[in-house]
Amino acid sequence: MKVPVYPRGADPRVARPILRKSHYYAAEQVLACRADWVDSEDPRKGIVPREFLPSGKVYGASAEQIELLEELGPPPDAGLRFIPPPMEQNPTLPRINIDPLCTAAPSWDWSYEGAPA
Repeated sequence: MKVPVYPRGADPRVARPILRKSHYYAAEQVLACRADWVDSEDPRKGIVPREFLPSGKVYGASAEQIELLEELGPPPDAGLRFIPPPMEQNPTLPRINIDPLCTAAPSWDWSYEGAPA
């Protein structure tokens, strides 16, 4: 029997399942505390993972790829270093003080319409 698997942390009432897995796989993940049943009384409703679920696939490099990496050696030091950011939020832009603008705005003459067309 295939059971639906929902995204991590999703609400099964709203979210759609992202895939379907065997009941055996789902039960293994629940026993390993990597997932929870949507409804503990009805396992057909699926599981919601707590963390990344392993697929069982093993990825590895071929012998040629390993030889190539060994020939190249470790990557060269590019001379990069971490420079902590300054405490000021944006040191390149001057602070704009708008208090004088706010106090002067009521006395401005707003009747000017602009240049005649």
